Amino acid sequence: MKRLFSRVIAFGLTASISTSAFLGTALASDSPSDWAASQVNEAISYGLIPEEIQGRYQDNITREEFAILMDELCNDYSGGKMTFIHWDNYNSMDGNPFNDTENSAVKRMYCAGIMSGIGDGKFGSNQPLTREQAAAIMVNFANFIGKPLPSGNVTFSDKGNVSSWAIDGVGSMQASGIMNGVGNNNFAPKNYYTREQSIVTAFNMY
Repeated sequence: MKRLFSRVIAFGLTASISTSAFLGTALASDSPSDWAASQVNEAISYGLIPEEIQGRYQDNITREEFAILMDELCNDYSGGKMTFIHWDNYNSMDGNPFNDTENSAVKRMYCAGIMSGIGDGKFGSNQPLTREQAAAIMVNFANFIGKPLPSGNVTFSDKGNVSSWAIDGVGSMQASGIMNGVGNNNFAPKNYYTREQSIVTAFNMY
């Protein structure tokens, strides 16, 4: 009986330690990094960040999640939910522009000219977003709301790694300060963008 009791206690302690470790990891991943915490929390308090984007802040954001974030930004900029002016244009559009998603935010971003697909009728919903993609999208967003960003020359040392279709976007991000480099005068255009980076960028744009 004593041996059984000891085993129960040992199992309970092990489970408790394991659970604590798991919760600690989960809580840590659900907290923004120190450099982003203030802006992330402020953006959430303004109601700019959809619930599905809150948490796991160091994870790479997917293209569909970024579309959801941009959709919310459009909603708030244009005066609140259901006032996004391009929705009427979308509602009169027949069919689905993509064969790999039914997400309404993706469709609205496509109809607004803010985001496009990756070819072959696909949006690439679950693909991670790159930094240069984010830069181009933010410029499209600014143009859509009638607040174009200043143009500028890209002076990052890795300018040669920026895709030709993204060079103007990266230049505007650098000139406006909405997106910064990653250190050592690099922009890292092909690096993936995280949730917290995306939120800070959206907040800077707002």
